[in-house]
This record gives sequence, C-alpha cells and structure tokens, in this order.
Amino acid sequence: MACDYLARLGFNVVCRNYRFNADNRIRGEIDIIAEDSKYIIFVEVKLRRYDPVLLARYGRPSAAVTRGKQAKILVGAQCYLREYPTRLQPRADVIEITYRELEDGGAIFDINHIKGAFTR
Repeated sequence: MACDYLARLGFNVVCRNYRFNADNRIRGEIDIIAEDSKYIIFVEVKLRRYDPVLLARYGRPSAAVTRGKQAKILVGAQCYLREYPTRLQPRADVIEITYRELEDGGAIFDINHIKGAFTR
C-alpha cells in the first residue's frame, strides 16, 4: 500500500526491506527506498488500527519511530548510499497508515506521509 502511494506521487521504489549490517555492529532494515528526480527517500512504514483510546495513550503511529530507530535508519541509509552512490538528495520519511475495520469485513485506510520526518 505504501509503495503504491509513493508510485502515485511519482516515486520509483528501488528497494523494499533493505537489510544492512554496519561494521558488524548495527543491523537493521529500511522498509522502503524510493527515488524521484530530486530525492532518494528512506521510508519507515507504521501501520495501526485506528482506536481513539490507543491513540490517546500511545500517540500516532509515527511515535513508534524512536530516536534509536531513527538513528538506525540513518545508519542504514549511509550503508545504502555507500553501496549505491547517487546525486539525489537523501531524505528520511515516515508513512503512517491507519485503518478502520468495517462491519462488512472491509476497511478504510488513511495515509499520512511525513516528509523529512527526522535528520541527524
């Protein structure tokens, strides 16, 4: 769903679930790496069921992207850029997807794209 959303914005998804191991110390995964004519974006995707009680208690899905997780994503971005150099401007984004289940078994999805969600 997040990849389709980015494609509609004109991004080309170049990698999903990019795994990295920085100097045998920091391991992690970047959910989506995509690019357009200006940016290469490193995207963390957070999916949550919409629940007002949980929203009040824990905040939006992006709140789960802690400083530690942000730092790990930035290390992963550096690993990727060493392996695949580019002249594009790097950016770290978060895509929040919340959904509400319908009585008929379907669901309504809401996407919130936070561009430049965090930096060093």
